[in-house]
Amino acid sequence: MSMIMEFFNKVFDFLFLMEDGEYSYKWLIVGALAGFLSVKALQFYSKNKEKKENRL
Repeated sequence: MSMIMEFFNKVFDFLFLMEDGEYSYKWLIVGALAGFLSVKALQFYSKNKEKKENRL
Protein backbone atom coordinates (compact mmCIF):
# COMPACT_ATOMS: atom_id res chain seq x y z
CA MET A 1 0.00 0.00 0.00
CA SER A 2 2.81 2.41 0.77
CA MET A 3 4.23 1.88 -2.72
CA ILE A 4 0.95 3.07 -4.25
CA MET A 5 0.86 6.13 -1.99
CA GLU A 6 4.48 6.90 -2.88
CA PHE A 7 3.61 6.78 -6.57
CA PHE A 8 0.64 9.13 -6.13
CA ASN A 9 2.75 11.53 -4.05
CA LYS A 10 5.34 11.67 -6.84
CA VAL A 11 2.66 12.27 -9.47
CA PHE A 12 1.01 14.92 -7.29
CA ASP A 13 4.35 16.66 -6.73
CA PHE A 14 5.15 16.50 -10.44
CA LEU A 15 1.82 18.08 -11.38
CA PHE A 16 1.41 20.73 -8.69
CA LEU A 17 4.78 21.47 -7.04
CA MET A 18 6.29 24.74 -8.22
CA GLU A 19 9.95 25.72 -8.27
CA ASP A 20 9.68 27.77 -5.07
CA GLY A 21 8.41 24.76 -3.10
CA GLU A 22 4.76 25.77 -2.92
CA TYR A 23 1.84 23.97 -4.52
CA SER A 24 -0.11 25.49 -7.38
CA TYR A 25 -3.58 24.20 -8.14
CA LYS A 26 -4.02 26.39 -11.22
CA TRP A 27 -3.96 23.46 -13.66
CA LEU A 28 -6.38 21.45 -11.54
CA ILE A 29 -8.83 24.36 -11.58
CA VAL A 30 -8.35 24.96 -15.32
CA GLY A 31 -8.87 21.25 -16.04
CA ALA A 32 -12.02 21.11 -13.92
CA LEU A 33 -13.46 24.17 -15.67
CA ALA A 34 -12.61 22.78 -19.11
CA GLY A 35 -14.27 19.48 -18.23
CA PHE A 36 -17.37 21.23 -16.90
CA LEU A 37 -17.68 23.38 -20.02
CA SER A 38 -17.21 20.42 -22.36
CA VAL A 39 -19.94 18.46 -20.56
CA LYS A 40 -22.31 21.43 -20.77
CA ALA A 41 -21.49 21.92 -24.47
CA LEU A 42 -22.17 18.24 -25.16
CA GLN A 43 -25.50 18.41 -23.33
CA PHE A 44 -26.46 21.55 -25.28
CA TYR A 45 -25.48 19.93 -28.59
CA SER A 46 -27.43 16.73 -27.94
CA LYS A 47 -30.49 18.70 -26.76
CA ASN A 48 -30.47 20.75 -29.98
CA LYS A 49 -29.92 17.63 -32.07
CA GLU A 50 -32.97 15.97 -30.47
CA LYS A 51 -35.08 19.07 -31.21
CA LYS A 52 -34.04 18.99 -34.87
CA GLU A 53 -34.86 15.28 -35.14
CA ASN A 54 -38.30 15.85 -33.62
CA ARG A 55 -39.08 18.56 -36.18
CA LEU A 56 -38.37 16.31 -39.15
